[in-house]
Amino acid sequence: MKKILFLVNWEVKKIPDNKSNFLQSSNYLINGEKYWFFKRWPDKNIEVDVVDFFKIPFFHEIEKKILRFYILQTLKVVPFLNKYDLIMSHGGQSAIFLAFIRSFLGIKDPPHIIIDVGALNGGRNSQPELKIFQFALRSVSGIIYHVKAQKKHYDIHFPFLAARSYYVPFGVDEQYFKPKEYSHENYILSIGYKNRDWETLIAAFSRIKTDTVLKIVGPKKLKIRLEPNICVKPYVPIKLLKELIAKAKFIVIPLVNLPYAHGQMTLLQSMAMGKAVIVTNTASSVDYVKDGEDAILVKRNDVQDMKNKIEFLLNNPDLAIRIGENARKSIQNKFTEKHMAEGIYEAIKKLEI
Repeated sequence: MKKILFLVNWEVKKIPDNKSNFLQSSNYLINGEKYWFFKRWPDKNIEVDVVDFFKIPFFHEIEKKILRFYILQTLKVVPFLNKYDLIMSHGGQSAIFLAFIRSFLGIKDPPHIIIDVGALNGGRNSQPELKIFQFALRSVSGIIYHVKAQKKHYDIHFPFLAARSYYVPFGVDEQYFKPKEYSHENYILSIGYKNRDWETLIAAFSRIKTDTVLKIVGPKKLKIRLEPNICVKPYVPIKLLKELIAKAKFIVIPLVNLPYAHGQMTLLQSMAMGKAVIVTNTASSVDYVKDGEDAILVKRNDVQDMKNKIEFLLNNPDLAIRIGENARKSIQNKFTEKHMAEGIYEAIKKLEI
């Protein structure tokens, strides 16, 4: 039996069951069941302990917003590391402090893998920060990443890890996110809690003469003038969000351009539900879609192109349906949790762990 310690940088709820479907698979753990994509792990002879962040009011905000890594989570697991065959950290926030301690002490066993969703340090080139990361990551056995553009960051700043880094596409639960039998209502939907180009989307939509409503879910506050047919909700539960996706004519995801993974979870979830998606052409989206086939790409920061693409789909509802059907097939063929689990498993095998 291989024992894995899995550190995540979000809250995981321990629940007796998920019959009400109020949580997606990465956000809950049922006693006696494997967690998240480990349910699809090719080797069934594993035991996975999941540790999320250790939340103390005020100090947690310091960890999250100022330090950008979790100290208490690391301190909680350090005494027990030797009982595991493998450590996996999801995101730099849950990885870097542990890696720093192990590098300082010269410890490399058990091996430590990072599933890197933020180019380790956000892809920044600040030398003082990079020096710390370069030292810390000497104890790390390998990197798994979901956006091909991140490889350049490793090649330049972490060459000792570049040969031990593997691209594995992100995957979603295509059974939890699947098409629903709802009639389309007269709105399009945009979703995102951060790293969204709301200015371009709102400016573009405001220029369109239509009675269709733009519903935006995610931002707490927008300092932008909104037309009467634009409404904003700061947060909705995942069950309601799925209903909103299902009833929308199509989805728009306006991304800012960052050199690391962001937005593809929302993109893939919407595609899995059989929706046409207009998404900004960035490093985070191009690995996952074929323009005009299973999604529509829009130029970065281009109000006119965004306006044209939205108008095009509004005027061609049959095409939106066809693109949505193709999107669902793309998820089933390439971007499920099973595909992701198998990819991570194969990457770990290549690392000879």
